[in-house]
Amino acid sequence: MASSKTAAEKSTDRCRLILDLSQAAVKLQVVERALAGGDVAAVLLCGERADLVQAVQAHDFAALVVDDAGAAERTGADGLLLQSDGEDLRAMVARFSPHTTIGYAARDRHGAMLAGEAGAGLMMFGRPGGDTRPQANPRNLALARWWAELMEIPCAVMAGSAPESVVEAARTGAEFVVAGRAVFEADDDAGAAIARINGLLNEHAPELSN
Repeated sequence: MASSKTAAEKSTDRCRLILDLSQAAVKLQVVERALAGGDVAAVLLCGERADLVQAVQAHDFAALVVDDAGAAERTGADGLLLQSDGEDLRAMVARFSPHTTIGYAARDRHGAMLAGEAGAGLMMFGRPGGDTRPQANPRNLALARWWAELMEIPCAVMAGSAPESVVEAARTGAEFVVAGRAVFEADDDAGAAIARINGLLNEHAPELSN
């Protein structure tokens, strides 16, 4: 895999957007338009899509593959987001860290703590593709708020399918807000949706410190 970029770095200003493509059947041209719309820290991908990895990296954003270490390695992705814990997570950290971002999608406090101890470099609250309702899941927001207040490992929280839901997600103090349907199911085109979300974060997201 390529060396990790900004996906697991602490922000010194406001939270940044992670774009979730893991559940979306989106053409490369649509992704290109989205990536041209503004700042994105990282993109979550599913499967062996070297074309998408290259497109993401061409914009100097980080490409993270969900649950497929082989695909991540073969496509030269910048990292891996796991949804399984225990030995799988420890094995991936031992195999790829510190040169590659290994993230973990946590379902509860206990799992998040174990993943942190195992060496995960990014904690995500909410599963990829989990933005099925307009607003973010309150449980995920609470977990992100708890983690951001206590832990040094940066975290991401899944927003809802409505673009405005990124504001509540950002107010948890998470370093990253994850959005998928808010971009690709928006009334605007994907690039305009990215620009709109960044505008909302610029206006409403709290400032983050080191």
